[in-house]
Amino acid sequence: MGRFTFHTSSHRWHVDYPKGDRLMRQLWVLVSLAGLVLTVAIPASAQVVSLGTLRAIDPKDAAAVTVECEKSADGSQMTCGFVHVKVSRVKTPEAARAELENNLKQQPFEATTKAVCGNEKDFAAQYRDLAASPRVGENQKAFVSQAMQRMRAFCAKPSPQTLREFSWFMLSKETRTCKIRTSSWRETFIQNASRVWVSNRGPAGTCGVINVSTLEERPMDPNAKTKGPSWIFEAQKILTTKTGACGQADEEGKVRYAIAGVNPTFGCEFMEF
Repeated sequence: MGRFTFHTSSHRWHVDYPKGDRLMRQLWVLVSLAGLVLTVAIPASAQVVSLGTLRAIDPKDAAAVTVECEKSADGSQMTCGFVHVKVSRVKTPEAARAELENNLKQQPFEATTKAVCGNEKDFAAQYRDLAASPRVGENQKAFVSQAMQRMRAFCAKPSPQTLREFSWFMLSKETRTCKIRTSSWRETFIQNASRVWVSNRGPAGTCGVINVSTLEERPMDPNAKTKGPSWIFEAQKILTTKTGACGQADEEGKVRYAIAGVNPTFGCEFMEF
């Protein structure tokens, strides 16, 4: 008998550590704390320019970047430290639906029924262990409890429809899970004639990647709650070699971040680091 799987992160009951509905609020706290770390790293005698936390302008890009800069003595250069935090769904609903249909086609109904219902007692024992663990969040416990109920319903009356319902419940968890990715780096910017700070790095690597970034200071908005200049950070990756393996690489368009960027509202129930 082949091994039964839904190809999801939860089939083996791996433990997630959910943060509940306050996920997005905690994300921006994380970004702010990262900014504090950058501030500490800059010598007290340096001329510090704090850009604060800038959010992505594109609502499809749930990301933010915290920026702290240090100007050179003559004011011609500015070296900045960046901490970038990006949030995305583990799987889109469209991708999950396509995976569900593929799984149902490839896994025979009889073999699947035997694999699931034949291991019901083992799954129940694993659930009891999870329910008793202090390391498992309430969202995860609730999910496993509902999964067990759906599995029992399927095993009580096996049919293609009840299998589809149970399979979708298991797979859809990844559409309600957010993954968080962070990165940090430093760049040195030079001010051009239009008073925009520009960083140009590369080409580098086998694909000849060029990274172009700009920092533009905007005048203070008299109606803004926070008094002070606002900044726009723009970044772009360009591939100078697009043949062979480089032809399969992702070429990013421009991404823009600003104080007035978008706060993401994914409403995810689980979190994955």
